Amino acid sequence: MPPNLHLFSSPGQTDINNVGSSYFEGMNATQFNFSPHYPLDEFEQSVKDERLSDYHFFNDNPVIMLADGAYVNVDGKKTTLVRGEAWILCKDQEKEKLEEGKLISL
Repeated sequence: MPPNLHLFSSPGQTDINNVGSSYFEGMNATQFNFSPHYPLDEFEQSVKDERLSDYHFFNDNPVIMLADGAYVNVDGKKTTLVRGEAWILCKDQEKEKLEEGKLISL
């Protein structure tokens, strides 16, 4: 398995799908999808957000966008932002900035 497990598959996506699959229900590791390398620059965020909207056209699960250096802890069904900057984007909603140490809930 590559060190950067990237479970994102979307039309128009510019990141490489390292796993090479669009079926992830068997993993069932978390209820979220992850978008690593989320930019801190506002313009670059708007470009990435547009691609994430394309993803939500076909998929319903929430996406956690992680800036470089950020990481989460997944413990069973509990997911927490441990460090760094991150946002969550749910289908048909505005993205929300996550707070370190707080449980990420829907």
